[in-house]
Amino acid sequence: MTPDAGEQAIAVVAWIKREQDDLPRYAIVSGAALASWSLATTTTVEIAINARQMKRRSIMRLDQEDWFVTITEADCRALAFDTGDEVRLTLQRASTALPPELAQLLSQEPAALAKWRTMSASQQRQLREYVAEAKQSATRKRRARMALLAAP
Repeated sequence: MTPDAGEQAIAVVAWIKREQDDLPRYAIVSGAALASWSLATTTTVEIAINARQMKRRSIMRLDQEDWFVTITEADCRALAFDTGDEVRLTLQRASTALPPELAQLLSQEPAALAKWRTMSASQQRQLREYVAEAKQSATRKRRARMALLAAP
């Protein structure tokens, strides 16, 4: 899935933070930098760190003003940085379109649609991302069916 057309990417400088060793690292993005997006809830973003495209992730509210994105251990290894380092983030709001395999299942299986409708917005977003990250259509179909119908 590609980002929604017409929306500007946001570039910011951030520092890698970590509260304690057993928690993931994160980077804070100021609400002012994201003002043009008018965010209200957790949102999926395409992210580049130091100009290298990384896996999609969610940007989540930190407090009344700021937001944060998780920085994974794999990110740190791949780009050779650590807690306290400065990084350049480029964020683009990801498309909210359903993967075709998930959309097809919802349109053809009433039981799948009924289960989908019982899910919260965050559960739907997580399922959409889980299905979308699969590289092959067959895997996306299987993931959607297992999640909504508990059968492959």
